[in-house]
Amino acid sequence: GTAAAIALLSEVRPPVAGAILLAPFTSMLRVVLWKRNCFNKPFERSKSCVDKFRCIEKIPLVRVPVLVCHGKEDVVVPIEHGQAIYEKVPDKVPPLWIPKAGHLNILDYPELWSRIRHFLF
Repeated sequence: GTAAAIALLSEVRPPVAGAILLAPFTSMLRVVLWKRNCFNKPFERSKSCVDKFRCIEKIPLVRVPVLVCHGKEDVVVPIEHGQAIYEKVPDKVPPLWIPKAGHLNILDYPELWSRIRHFLF
């Protein structure tokens, strides 16, 4: 959802009051290369097909408040991606870094839902 949300917010600019990004990535290629030991370097020759949309380059164009939430134990998308996205958000709200949350269980943490409620209301 990261790329779709950032594309919509940076290019179309719909009338929304804010956005929430859960475990966002800077670019899909960066995630794949981080895990490349699983893929045996398939993207060494051509990276362009995987890296056409770089969230890290588009997030500065988003003109609404953005809440970034990320689990510190995320092994799918490392928290450094969320931190990098957060640093480029023009209209920052305090982020939420959940100490024991991973990528697949971040929704199980009550502090996530509390923070989202606070952001929305």
